[in-house]
Amino acid sequence: MTTKTTTTFIVTLAACALASSGAWAYCSEPSAPSCANGYGSFQDQWEFDSCKSDMDRFKSEIEDFISCKQREVDDANDAARRAASDAEDIATSARNAVDQVTSDYNDAVRDFNARAGN
Repeated sequence: MTTKTTTTFIVTLAACALASSGAWAYCSEPSAPSCANGYGSFQDQWEFDSCKSDMDRFKSEIEDFISCKQREVDDANDAARRAASDAEDIATSARNAVDQVTSDYNDAVRDFNARAGN
């Protein structure tokens, strides 16, 4: 296989593996709570506590988002490794087939030449 064909093959295999692995699950990027960028001081303790609770939830959502994106990266890397391994297996098989047919041809030419007295 040519380098371009091999690369195309690997990318196609990786895309298929990703699509079938569920790696394209949607990671929802959270938005900061509106209270975080308000003007002035908090009016009272309740407003502060409420915004702090929103910020804690935002932190947790950010951590979940990061974990989700890391899973996507890990899944993509795994799929790429599997695709590269599959492509190498196919390339090895093709090289072996070429070697075998070349050997068969050389054997046939040698036998032909022996029969022809060469």
